[in-house]
Amino acid sequence: MKELLTTAFLFSAICTVSFSQIGKVGINTTTPAAMLHVMDSSVLFSTTLNTLPGMPGNPPVSGAGIRTFWYPDKAAFRTGRVTGAQWDKINTGNYSFAAGHNNTASGAQSFSIGNGNLATGENTIAAGIGANNKAKANLGSWIVLSEYDDNYNLKCVKTAKVDGKKILPDAWYMLKDGKFVKE
Repeated sequence: MKELLTTAFLFSAICTVSFSQIGKVGINTTTPAAMLHVMDSSVLFSTTLNTLPGMPGNPPVSGAGIRTFWYPDKAAFRTGRVTGAQWDKINTGNYSFAAGHNNTASGAQSFSIGNGNLATGENTIAAGIGANNKAKANLGSWIVLSEYDDNYNLKCVKTAKVDGKKILPDAWYMLKDGKFVKE
């Protein structure tokens, strides 16, 4: 009986112990050069979802920081640094990408790279490619905007430098009749 109790106790203790890795982890290498090192292989980030959830959960991390992460509930990817809420749930569009410093890609299918750019309209690129898009950027940055007709046919695409004269910093712009118009 004593042996049975001892065996049951040890089995229970072993089953409840969690294992953790301290230091660098290597996949296909015994000498990892980084905290996670994958040698001679691809890396896949995926989800079991076939469609995005109507009520997405929170991203893996929020607020300021330097990081790279995949947010499966919105099929979004972020890499770089933010000093605020630029990559929080409310500022992350479905199927969006943001990289660099303080970029926001809150529109669906939006793409924002560089420093302090906002892609808020659907299908925007760091500044706005897509129907009903708008963009703003910091002084010295470039914005790219597109204009569509009522049938969603592309009319034009234009790029402009935020020079502080013709295009003002931190001001929203749209294209109307092929011209940059401050909102």
